[in-house]
Amino acid sequence: MKRLAIAAIALVVALGAAIGWKIHAQARAQAGPARGSGIVEGTEVDVAARIGARVDEVLVKEGQHVTAGTLLARLDCREPRAALGEAAARLRATMDERRAAEARAEASERKRSAAWASSRAAEATQAALADRRALAERDAERVEALGTYASEQRRD
Repeated sequence: MKRLAIAAIALVVALGAAIGWKIHAQARAQAGPARGSGIVEGTEVDVAARIGARVDEVLVKEGQHVTAGTLLARLDCREPRAALGEAAARLRATMDERRAAEARAEASERKRSAAWASSRAAEATQAALADRRALAERDAERVEALGTYASEQRRD
């Protein structure tokens, strides 16, 4: 009976050691890299900024999972801002030039209208003078026709 008890104890110790070794092996396998054969499909996404600028600070690590809208990096935007300011200044200068050109065009139109009105007035004056001359010529012809019957003052 003593032998049977020692055999039973040895069997329990061996069985406990086997179970302990199995649990330890599983824990090591879970802690280490996965092993097996298969196909791993990954998603590669190209990331690009809308503007060209120097990267000032990277806020995520390579391979880190991120969600849509997460800020990935900060850019140094001094140069693009300066270019934007320069473009805005050029736009303001161009708009000022446009307003000046419009003012010159309006002044030119007023001068043209005044010249046209002056030309019409000169033509009217010329027509009136032509009428007065024709009338004077008719009077002169009548006075000549009267000859000695007309007064000296009238002939002049």
